[in-house]
Amino acid sequence: MKKLLTLVILFLVSPFAHGDIMKDFDSLGGNDVLINRAKLLQPDKKVKVVQDRIVGRRWRNELSPTYANVIGGDAYLNTQTVGLDYHLHINPFWSAGLSYFTAFNSLSKEGRYLIDSDGLIPDVDQPKQGYELLVNFSPIYGKINLFDYTVLHFDVYGIGTYGKIDLKSGQQDTYSVGAGFGLWISQHITSRFELRQRFYQVERITGATDINATLASFSLGYML
Repeated sequence: MKKLLTLVILFLVSPFAHGDIMKDFDSLGGNDVLINRAKLLQPDKKVKVVQDRIVGRRWRNELSPTYANVIGGDAYLNTQTVGLDYHLHINPFWSAGLSYFTAFNSLSKEGRYLIDSDGLIPDVDQPKQGYELLVNFSPIYGKINLFDYTVLHFDVYGIGTYGKIDLKSGQQDTYSVGAGFGLWISQHITSRFELRQRFYQVERITGATDINATLASFSLGYML
């Protein structure tokens, strides 16, 4: 956990996270040539032109601290995760990368009720941490005019991951599928909202049990 926090702090305060970041906000969504031509034709009208992808995503690196809430899965556990994702943007449609997360667990209402009412300890095999390879495919692209102040670019993408998850009982294979919404705030600042289904097996007293958990996650990152 200390290593993860150190990486996040270095990421947030490193020199490349400064410079022209604020200047980037004004560079999204404006095609200066088209705007100037439109203004010459109709000088009394406010004109904003959005054309093509302004945020380049060819062979660029993205680093994103991530928070996720686990919905479902083990009925006796509440689980949240924090982690760090790395994306290599090959082109505007495809990216690949690595993901690390560490988990924080507590007994759910059902788990506490089992102890309080029956004096039984829930049979849980809680996750500790995990490592995944990830692939994103972005077929849908769009732009949002934010109160005529700036234009934000977004992608709707599909996600696939495969990796290892460390449980109380040991390490298991895990994979997930889902969809995400990537919002490109500037040429460098990114944010993501994702919803995924993660699958893996846990060990119970009665034997191996399949877990199907929903992950709702948010990340705020920086793209080089």
